[in-house]
Order: sequence, then structure tokens, then C-alpha cells
Amino acid sequence: MTTPSEDLIPLLSTIEIATGVVDQEHRGLNDKDVEFVYEAFHTFFKGEVQGRNLPEPSSTGKVKEILIGAIFDSLEGAEDDGLFDNLLDGSFAPGGRPVETVEELYVIAFNYLKKSARMWRKNNGPRGYLNGPVRDLMDNLSE
Repeated sequence: MTTPSEDLIPLLSTIEIATGVVDQEHRGLNDKDVEFVYEAFHTFFKGEVQGRNLPEPSSTGKVKEILIGAIFDSLEGAEDDGLFDNLLDGSFAPGGRPVETVEELYVIAFNYLKKSARMWRKNNGPRGYLNGPVRDLMDNLSE
């Protein structure tokens, strides 16, 4: 798995903090749930970039639905605070093509995160991602 661009760390952290908070506050979340949610966001934002009108991510599972809401809220707050503005000025160009919309950023971020969650689960068990990088991030925030 490749290391993400340093420029993406604030966005990735925003999403992983929302995931960590839900994990701390609600029992029953596991890596497969997180993968499902990250995949749903990836599909949704990819559709937005392509001009397709897809429904927003949703789930019949209570904890997954809570996670979806928490991620939406976190992304909205970060956008309102201008956290990603520096990535939309044309200077961030993975693969040589400048990123122009926040939706394009989200596609890149969720693509990375869904792969990361899967790798951690495969290598470390059903909560490898949540007990690994997500918990580490949450522990660092509380210090």
C-alpha cells in the first residue's frame, strides 16, 4: 500500500477521527462496516464527479448509518472551515492532473481509506483498522 500524499493527511484525518469517535461511542462497529461506508462514499463522490445523480450513502445498519452521518458532518465542517481550500487551487495534481473540486478530493481520499481499512483487516483481524491506525490517531488527539 502506498503512502498518501502529505497534502491529504488533514482530509484523511478528518474522516478517520469521525470513524474513531463513532467507534468509541457505539458498540458493534468493525472493519467491514467501515469498509462498507468508505466504499459507499467513494461510489457516491465518484458519481458526483462523473455527473451521475446517485443517492447519498445510507445503510439499514444503525452503527453504519451513524458513521455515515458523522462523516458527512465532519466533511461539511472541514469544508466550512476551508480546511481543503489549499488543495483546490490547482497545485495538488496527483497523476499530473490538478484536482479542481472537493468531490474529486473525496474520491481520492475514500479510495485510499477503503484500501487501507481492507489491508489492516486482512493483516490484523476484524478490528485491525479500528484498533490500529484509527485508535492511534484517537490516542494522539487525547494526549
